[in-house]
Amino acid sequence: MRAAPQIIALATIALLTLGMVMVTSAAMSLDAQAFTFRDVLESKTGVAFGLAVFALLLGAITPLRSLMRVLARAAGDEPQRFGLFLLMLAGGLLFIVAILPYLPGFGHAVNNSRRWIRVPGIASLTIQPSEIVKWGLVLVLAIALWLRRNATTQGLRPVLPLLLVAGLVIAPVVIEDLGTGVLLLAVAGVLIVAGGACWWKLAPLGLVPLAGAVALVAIEPYRMARIRTFLDPFADPQGEGYHVVQSMATIAGGDTLGRGLGMGIQKFGYLPEDQTDFVFAVVNEELGLAGAALVVFLYLAILWAGFAIMRAERQLALKLIALGVVTTIGAQAAINLLVVTGWAPAKGIPLPLLSSGGTGWIMTAGSLGLLVSIDRSRRDETIDDIEDEWEDEDFEEDEDGQDEADEDEAEEDGLDEDWDDDEPAAAQDEWEGDEADEQEQWEGDNEPSGAVEFEADEEVEDELEDEYEEDEDDAEPGANDAAEDATDEQLDEDDWEPEASLWDGLYDDDEVDDEAR
Repeated sequence: MRAAPQIIALATIALLTLGMVMVTSAAMSLDAQAFTFRDVLESKTGVAFGLAVFALLLGAITPLRSLMRVLARAAGDEPQRFGLFLLMLAGGLLFIVAILPYLPGFGHAVNNSRRWIRVPGIASLTIQPSEIVKWGLVLVLAIALWLRRNATTQGLRPVLPLLLVAGLVIAPVVIEDLGTGVLLLAVAGVLIVAGGACWWKLAPLGLVPLAGAVALVAIEPYRMARIRTFLDPFADPQGEGYHVVQSMATIAGGDTLGRGLGMGIQKFGYLPEDQTDFVFAVVNEELGLAGAALVVFLYLAILWAGFAIMRAERQLALKLIALGVVTTIGAQAAINLLVVTGWAPAKGIPLPLLSSGGTGWIMTAGSLGLLVSIDRSRRDETIDDIEDEWEDEDFEEDEDGQDEADEDEAEEDGLDEDWDDDEPAAAQDEWEGDEADEQEQWEGDNEPSGAVEFEADEEVEDELEDEYEEDEDDAEPGANDAAEDATDEQLDEDDWEPEASLWDGLYDDDEVDDEAR
């Protein structure tokens, strides 16, 4: 789907905007002074909103595909060993981040829960390490599964390092946040199975974390109370079931169109955790069923676009990253919505991009930005391939055209060479031969005329001399008659020649003779 990255970006910004508005509305109190839009922007929620949008943009421009190429070159001929090295290194770093809330000088407790740490030097700034671990584990497992893909499909033994690292990182989170720990374990299992491991071989190993979760619920009284409340929330509506009862009352008070933005009642001391875990109930009260449907629609749009990006991707690491991001957001949103509406025991899991929480907003928005980066880089790579194909085709066509032009030019050159070398000489010889033949023919045609003319001149002269001699001497009249007869016979024999040439010659000679005379 071409609009997938745009849908993810718009839906993320819409949820962040709605979250900033609803968290600010839920923070209102009866004795508080009026606040302005500037106050909202300058508040912690406004700053978290700006950082989350920046994280979304930063994730969108992160060169994940290029990073995968770098890792592939670094792995060389031993990707499995290199993948194990990265798994241990990154898993160790995530473990350190996970145990920070338990270290003296770092941990910060809220409602007897040590899930946050204070930044040294900035007492008002707190960070939730479990959010960093949650999204970091997705990246680590996806890359490790990609590098060790050939070994993962061969049996259970190659998968054990992945399970050990995941368990080591999740264990510190489970101690204080069982819901987030179960979520991380479920996402890790989905990624490992999607990476090629046999699920029926992993199923018996799933009994181990399941038994551990049951043990953690059993040893903590407040967790057992949540189970009882889920089974019958009205058994103790003012005690153990108070959260769930007030949440359902808040949702019911919104009806179809809600009480209006900022006009909610339950947030004024009735609904606990109205800015964090139960902010969706405030949305229902103030914006009604329409507002709740809008929130669900935005989450479904993100999931739909995220799965479209995942299905279109062919690179295994990026495909697993997309799957991990979509699965985490979908599962987290589903668990929170089920808890708020009373369909699941309370887990303490916030609604992503909506519940108050600076670290959660920033990390979630950045992870969704990675989906945009995956799709954008894939499209850019496809366009480059198409352009390369076009360039290759154009280059081949140019080569073919150049070859044809060269062949034509060669043919022309060959013709020119033949004309320069052979044909002119042959034509010249032929022309000279024709000219010589014509000359010979012309001489042959004219030579007889010339001879006749010359003989005729001589005969005329002889005749004149004979006449002169006959007049003078009057000797031998028979001889003169014989000469005259011979002359007549000669003239009769020459009658076959063209008359024009004969008479023209005679006419010219007569003129010459007349002039001479």
